[in-house]
Formats: sequence, C-alpha cells, structure tokens
Amino acid sequence: MHEMIFLLLKSIVCGGVLMGYYSLFLRGKKLHTYNRGYLLIAALASLAVPFLSFKSYILSDVAGNDVVLLNAIDMGKEHELTTLGSTSVVTTETIAGYCYLLVSVALLLQLLLRIVWVYRLKNKGYSEQKSGYTLVYTDSAQAPFSFLGNLFWKKSMDAESTAGKLILSHELCHIRQWHTLDKLLLQLLLIAGWANPFIWLMRRELALQHEFIADEAALEEGDTDAFARMILQAKYPMLKPDIVHPFFHSSIKRRLTMLTTNQKTRFPAMRMLLALPLLATLLLLLSFDLKPTEVIRATNSVSVTFDAGHGGDDAGATGVGGVKEKDLTLRICKKLAELAPEYNIKANLSRSGDKYLELKERVAAGDRQQSELFVAIHVDKSGKQTSVNAAHEAKGYLVMVSAKNAFPEQSRLLASAIAPRLKQLNVPATVVQKGLVVINESRRPAVLIECGDIDDEQQVAILTNDASLESMCRQILSGIADYSNSKK
Repeated sequence: MHEMIFLLLKSIVCGGVLMGYYSLFLRGKKLHTYNRGYLLIAALASLAVPFLSFKSYILSDVAGNDVVLLNAIDMGKEHELTTLGSTSVVTTETIAGYCYLLVSVALLLQLLLRIVWVYRLKNKGYSEQKSGYTLVYTDSAQAPFSFLGNLFWKKSMDAESTAGKLILSHELCHIRQWHTLDKLLLQLLLIAGWANPFIWLMRRELALQHEFIADEAALEEGDTDAFARMILQAKYPMLKPDIVHPFFHSSIKRRLTMLTTNQKTRFPAMRMLLALPLLATLLLLLSFDLKPTEVIRATNSVSVTFDAGHGGDDAGATGVGGVKEKDLTLRICKKLAELAPEYNIKANLSRSGDKYLELKERVAAGDRQQSELFVAIHVDKSGKQTSVNAAHEAKGYLVMVSAKNAFPEQSRLLASAIAPRLKQLNVPATVVQKGLVVINESRRPAVLIECGDIDDEQQVAILTNDASLESMCRQILSGIADYSNSKK
C-alpha cells in the first residue's frame, strides 16, 4: 500500500512541476507546436518517471567476514518440499489496487464507446473519399468535427461559403497533423494515471493547442475578424466525445486572444530549452538512487548454480496478493545472476523462464554447468516452519543443508556464511538440516534458502520491491564470497 501511494505521490509531484513550468513560461505563448510536444512528453514523464529506477552503486572492495561454523537444527525425518494449498491473502493494498483498476477499466470502456459512436455515425452517413481524408456527410448536431482521417460535415452547412471554407481548412489541419493520435495517447495515459490531476489538465491544454494550431492554419486562407466573429456566434452542442475535434469547442476567450494578439513571445528559444534541464532534474531526483555499497569479492572466481524452485504447472505456494512462489524464485535468481559478476561469482541458472523441471533435472543442471556450488531458492509458507518457530521463535529466512550431501561439512560452512549475512536485513535467519532431493543428491556443496514467508505481507514486500530485493540478493552473494574466501 505504501509503495502504491509513494508512486502516486511521485507521479503527482512530477506532473505538478512540469505543469507549473508550462503555466509560468509556455501557456498563452505562440509556441503551439512546441507546446503540443511538451505536453505529450510531460504527460508521459508524469506516468513513467516514478516507475523508473536507476541505481548507481559506488563499489568498494572490503574484507569478508570470518565464517563461524553454525550448528544446523534438525527438522526431523526426510521429506520433499510440496506445494501447500493456494490461499490468497486479501490485503488493503490488494483492495486498493482492484479499486484503481476498476476506475481504469471504466475509463477504457468510456473511450471505446466514444470510438464506437464515431464509427456508427460514419456508417449512417454518406462518405466521399477526398485527397488525404474521408468526407462524411451527417445530420449530427456535433458536426463539423474530425477523427483520424475522417471529416464529419453537417449536411446543412455550405462548404463553399466563407465560413465553410474556414472551418474546412481548420478541420483538415487536425487531420493532416494527426491531432487525434495525440488525444488518444493522452486518453490512454489518463486511463493509466487517472489519479494524477495534472494529467487531466495536460489533456485539456493539449486540446487547446490543437485548436490554436488549426486556427492559424485556417487564417492563412481567411480573415481574422470574420473567423473570430464566427467563433463568437457558434452554438455549443450539449454532448460531444472528447476524442474528436469538434470545430465549435474549446475556450472562446483563449482562442480569440490567440487569433487577435500580435505580441511576439519574448525569449522563445530559452523558454523551450529550459524544459530539458527541468526534465533531467526530475529524472535525477525521482528515479536515480546513488549510494555507496561495499562488495565482498571472492578472491578466486566461484561458479554457482542458482535453482529457482517450482515453475510451469507447479506454481508452488500462493500468498499475499495472489503472488506465486514460482515467480518470486525466478525473480530472485535473475537478480542474483545480474549482480553476481560484481562479487567475482559466475552465476548459472537451472531455469531462466517459467518452465517446470523434475527434481533430478535440477540436480543435473549443476553437473552440466560444472558449478562449484548449488543454491536452491524457495519462498516459505506458513506451516512449513512450525517446528523451527516453536523451538527457536524464529520466522524468516531458512538456510537448509542435508547430511546426505556429498560434501556435508562444506555445505554447512556455506550455510553458516549466508545466514549471518541475511540477518543483517533485520529478518531472522536460521540454519536447519533437512533431507531434500536437490541438496541430497547434488555432487557439490549445496544449500536451499527459504527467502521469507509468502504469507507475511512485510516479507513479500521485500521480494516485490526492487531495492529491498537487491539488498537481499547482495547479502546472499556476500555470504557465498565469504565462504569462498574462508576455504583458503
């Protein structure tokens, strides 16, 4: 819930700053084509920038921890990991997400109904193919208006009259400059970011910029005073879809001001160029995270097979918000592989997509890849840890080893190196002994890590947030580097 609110606030701040710049330096200026592009980019940025995340780490090599061999808690007789019943936990964040989605779906349906209305009107009317557009004659009170390559013309209007020629020129400008695509794009952005009030304002301002551009095009062939009088005398229809370009629609006062003003815009180049550093500053403040991090590199390169548990038809456990274990484990392994080179670790993945693998296939992946270590990644579910929690009041990360592994002591040393690193995330981490096929039969030191509880909202938030997931993966890799260095 907090992440959703934070993203929305960042979107509003971004939109507010960009709209503020527009209001102060661009609104009311005869920079219509530039303003059109600015508003489109501003709307896109308001929605996209908060979701961008560029992390830049200042890497520094430091000495690793001395590994203290930990005792492994015996979890009883050997059994295999199984998928417990999939029970979705409904949270406040889930409800808020569905409510947001419901409004977006309603806005999308509204857009589709408007498009359907336009094409039904086209089918009812008489059409003529002209050079570069289709002229549709209609009795609709909303005409004249344009939509994509269609110009809807009222049958009672004389296209050869002075007023008719001006209106025709105006609407043809909308068609030739593809203003409808702008409107459709803004409407889609509004559907995605309807909670940001500044995107609504940008949509309104963009529609006016379209009118200003088309008005100027019409004036190349007409009289300014006659065109202004025609706008003043126009009657406004009661209903009209806002994805089309009806001629008698938009702010009269601002259109007349633009038509009649002769005042030149001062410093136009500076007004346009200053928008670039503003956008760059917003991107830097809202999307970049520059911080130092210490990297414990393995003295000698070490290769590891990371095995993402479950996959394909085997979804694993289902937890908070309907999140599936198979998706979380793959996400963790991909992040481990991405960060591994910084730690002088060569990462191999048993699966890189949503694919089901038999347990023996997972073990064989380590042989095929000739890895030195095998690390299986899972996410726990309430009920799996019961015996451990009862005895040790611990709930969080479990690092599992098997006495049947070909290298039991080295496996316990590896678990003893990883667990203390995971504890630095302020989540309990326990080394336990449990017989599982993937670590039993591995021909190399092997551990299985249960990366938190899929039923725990706080722990799932760690796995679904990019920054906290990266922190967890860095701790696992640091533990592997500690193990590799300690062997010497």
